[in-house]
Amino acid sequence: HFSAVDWGYLILLFVFVNAIRFFLFFSFYPITSRIGLKTNIRETVFISYAGLRGAVGISLAIALDNEVWRVTEVEEFRQYTSKLYGMVGGITFLTLCVNGSSSGPILKALGLTRAPEVRKKVLK
Repeated sequence: HFSAVDWGYLILLFVFVNAIRFFLFFSFYPITSRIGLKTNIRETVFISYAGLRGAVGISLAIALDNEVWRVTEVEEFRQYTSKLYGMVGGITFLTLCVNGSSSGPILKALGLTRAPEVRKKVLK
């Protein structure tokens, strides 16, 4: 039973999830730019935008929903977990549709579609 207010919360949550993801990736940028493959700002922007979200969240939401339905008869708890499941599924769906469909143009705009010279040499 997803109401109009819940849809508004879902959109707001989607914006917050993306903002938090950008904040976290850029908080760790000083470290990730110096270790391993040494990411740059453009790669960090793209990783923040297009990173995977959903599979673990959906798995946990399903497990929680099943457990609550198995353990309790309290309708209020069942509604909360069902709404949580809907929110997690909605975030996954929006990530797939919004972020997934716009990743290609963003990748091109950031100039990340060209292989660097070092990688070209490695592939030969």
